Amino acid sequence: MKITPKNKELKKYIDYYWIVKDSKELFANTTSVLAYPGISPELIIILEGYLTFSYENKMVSTSNSILESHIKRNFTLYPHTLRSFIFVRFKSKSLASLIPFLNESPSELIKVDLSDANKVFGKEFKLLTNHLRNLYPEDIANVLDQWFYSKLNRRHNGFVTEFFEEIGYTNTLKELKEYTNYSYSTLERYFKKETGMTPKKFQTLKRYKGALEEIYDTNNNDWFHYISKYGYHDQSHFIKEIKKFTSFTPEQLLHISSLRTFR
Repeated sequence: MKITPKNKELKKYIDYYWIVKDSKELFANTTSVLAYPGISPELIIILEGYLTFSYENKMVSTSNSILESHIKRNFTLYPHTLRSFIFVRFKSKSLASLIPFLNESPSELIKVDLSDANKVFGKEFKLLTNHLRNLYPEDIANVLDQWFYSKLNRRHNGFVTEFFEEIGYTNTLKELKEYTNYSYSTLERYFKKETGMTPKKFQTLKRYKGALEEIYDTNNNDWFHYISKYGYHDQSHFIKEIKKFTSFTPEQLLHISSLRTFR
């Protein structure tokens, strides 16, 4: 079940809570699912079972909740060990959607792709997790709303968060400079401060992530639609960039299970 935050301020930073109380049926015929790099941090809260995954050529099995601050390569989840869980999906603003809830800087977070959520959020997070285990999905969402709102630091409501919705997939850096009336060096300073990356890198990931999610949501194999909508130069450019981030061509992705498929 996917539930969006009810709190208006949280909606600026959190996309939804994906709450699964029993995953056996959901992943019945699936041995592995892929998650892809992008600009949407996620918090995986384990309610029952173990999180088994591979990343950076390492296989990990843990009962600790995990914060994916910025996945740079394919993350493969093996769901048979994970009985009950919550995915907190943050907005596609990279670290700018995560920082308001933390005391760490983007420059520090960007160095670590996966973190133990108990260490990042402190001892109270383990108490929160224990409390969530006995609640119904609707109540879980309400408790998460209250908890995240209590952590929200409005001083981090910065440049990227404020004007992000105005940035389209096809905006050039020249257009961004004209829109904001900032020089490139100023834009770069703001982006690095809030997202840990340059404006160009941010735009590239935003475009790729938008195209990837639409491929999974629609199964549309009209590649020229994506080229036009997301601002790729041509079909070769589109295929090359998708393969760069996922290791697969767009056509192959239509036949590969992704976490996006199950949400």
